[in-house]
Amino acid sequence: MSTAYDRMAVLLGGNESGRHAEMAEDLAGILRDALRHAHAHWASLRSTDRLAARTTARDLDLLDSQAVAGGATLQLSLPIGRSITVTLGEEDFRSPKEGWTTVHSDSELLDATISGADHAAIKDALDTITEVLTAHLREDAFETD
Repeated sequence: MSTAYDRMAVLLGGNESGRHAEMAEDLAGILRDALRHAHAHWASLRSTDRLAARTTARDLDLLDSQAVAGGATLQLSLPIGRSITVTLGEEDFRSPKEGWTTVHSDSELLDATISGADHAAIKDALDTITEVLTAHLREDAFETD
């Protein structure tokens, strides 16, 4: 973390050297690692149903001001020249794990079992994507009929 603090000090000091963008990227990488550790620690303290309930409650709070990702489908390109389709979703309200991340694939190459840390990381990644896309929604996207 001392490296992160050093990078923040330089960036906040307004030093516009040629290394400014490089240091910002370096800091973002360090903070991503810290976030992964935080997800793992948080997941170790909570049961899967409590993790799911917390992320579901957070999603409901966010709906007042932004869109919320209910799922996503993506294609993973593998180094062997193949690709697999992965669908991320959520357990529905009838499930004891309401809001828990579900993973389905068209390939046996992917183990779809996820941990609490995986759930938190996937939710965080979907939140980031949703924030970017929400900024591009038309104003009437939040109007009710």
